[in-house]
Amino acid sequence: MVATEACRLAANGPEFIARVQDELGLELEIVDRQTEAYLAVTGCAALADPYAQSVIVFDIGGGSTEIAWLDGVAQSAASDPCKRIRAWDSLPAGVVTLAERHGGIAETRALAFDYAAAARVALGAFPESDAKDGLLLATESAVDRVS
Repeated sequence: MVATEACRLAANGPEFIARVQDELGLELEIVDRQTEAYLAVTGCAALADPYAQSVIVFDIGGGSTEIAWLDGVAQSAASDPCKRIRAWDSLPAGVVTLAERHGGIAETRALAFDYAAAARVALGAFPESDAKDGLLLATESAVDRVS
């Protein structure tokens, strides 16, 4: 079992892991951002069109959002999708961290613009590409749908 961004960021992350072990007998491993992104790809790649030339995988969590760009057609259903990763990033923006950072969970147009601005900044390191342009367009479209 794994723990992700919430435990990476929490001041008491190691203590939490130890408490889970002591009280429940479960071993948790705090994984790094790359491992989290690769796990998202491994879990979601089978849902994508196997003939797609490119696929973007999003894993929106509570503490972070992982984005991976898969390039090329899958060789087979059994092939390792992580070998198709052309670029990936782990953005420090999940539903909980964004809500905490921007003052709550009320869905307002101003809050949506704040979220979109945070997403644009977070995507700054993602490689310049049609995939990045599509991600930014999707972010802007989502803001347009908020009433």
